[in-house]
Amino acid sequence: MQNGVSNIIILGGGFSGLVAAVGLSRFRRDNSALKDKYRIILVGNNDFHSLSSVFHHAACKNHSVSYKSIEQALSISYKNVFYGRRGSAVVRLKRTLAAIDTDSEYVFFENGDPLPYSNLIIDTPGKNVHLHIPGAAQFGYPLKSIQDVHRVRGKFKKISSKSQAAITIVGGGRVGCELAAEIAYSKNRIFPHTKLSVTLVQDKEHVLASFHPSIINKTEQRLKKYGINLLLQTRAEAVKKNSVVLSHGSTLHSDLTLLACGTIAHPVVAALPFEKDSGGRILVDEHLRAAPRIYVVGENACLKTPSSRFQYPRNPDYSVQQGMYLAKAIDRFTRNSSVVTPFKPRSHRYVVSLGGLWATGRTFHTNISGRKMGFLKRFAELRHIARLIGLRRTFFSWWKVYVK
Repeated sequence: MQNGVSNIIILGGGFSGLVAAVGLSRFRRDNSALKDKYRIILVGNNDFHSLSSVFHHAACKNHSVSYKSIEQALSISYKNVFYGRRGSAVVRLKRTLAAIDTDSEYVFFENGDPLPYSNLIIDTPGKNVHLHIPGAAQFGYPLKSIQDVHRVRGKFKKISSKSQAAITIVGGGRVGCELAAEIAYSKNRIFPHTKLSVTLVQDKEHVLASFHPSIINKTEQRLKKYGINLLLQTRAEAVKKNSVVLSHGSTLHSDLTLLACGTIAHPVVAALPFEKDSGGRILVDEHLRAAPRIYVVGENACLKTPSSRFQYPRNPDYSVQQGMYLAKAIDRFTRNSSVVTPFKPRSHRYVVSLGGLWATGRTFHTNISGRKMGFLKRFAELRHIARLIGLRRTFFSWWKVYVK
């Protein structure tokens, strides 16, 4: 505490952390304790939030779309989020997380002084699982950042000059399925003179292993309809320059190997003295807490219940609801009010985009597939982004990603 002011620190600029910061800045207007005794600090590696849920769309845009246009479409500047009265409420720091000391209640950074906290929200990006695969870091192409999108687009452009090419996607989760479907859907546009084969490698019996069975069936049917080769119950043992070594001993030729193996917890988060799952994710209670006044969301969290462990889907719907809940919980804490009710998502939405406007998903306990679900998914994305930057800027980003 400095000069009687305590820090509410939000680590990471993910959707949950960003929505929590915006919510807290709004609560300050009629909460004198939050306004006078607490400082809201948002810490991240960048000056912007990346729209990772649409990376697969951007990667498959026409080669003529410029670097600058892609970057503008995929990023939300913090400057545009925290403007005017809202901006004065949030301190934004560009720093790299080094350690968290839960005993002294300090956060340490590689490039700055440590900061004490009274409340801590952890929404840092996770670590790529593919780093455990030999050769993946050298020869594979992940899709975790805007820079990755540009690298993949550059590789697509090189492949488009060949008469025949093969693309392998390692990982059959949501990101892998969406990327495979979008490539197959767009291949006549981005690979007009190339005979392209797309292979999806998944180490489990089905793709989307944690999703509802109806979504799994629809997704596999759609991928096969696109002509995508599904190698199920098969692991990628190594990635080489032009091939992938598979678990049953064979080698698959691959001009481009895309990595969609998922993530595990951030190394700093995995080192914290809390109970964790097998992926290093912290087990949180029904209030998203790992400990009193320490909240964990996103790729680093797993909900602990008496009978099971559940990781919330990494999509804007859940992230926004988590961020709003955290803002309300901390607002109540600063008012010395009662604890908010347990976090309960308003709906369980599992949506997978499978090329263009076609999507399959489950919402309000109902299975929907086709363009109708695709429109619902895009409308939800627009609504969540508009909550942060307004309708005009949101429409501009949407136009760049989906239309131009």
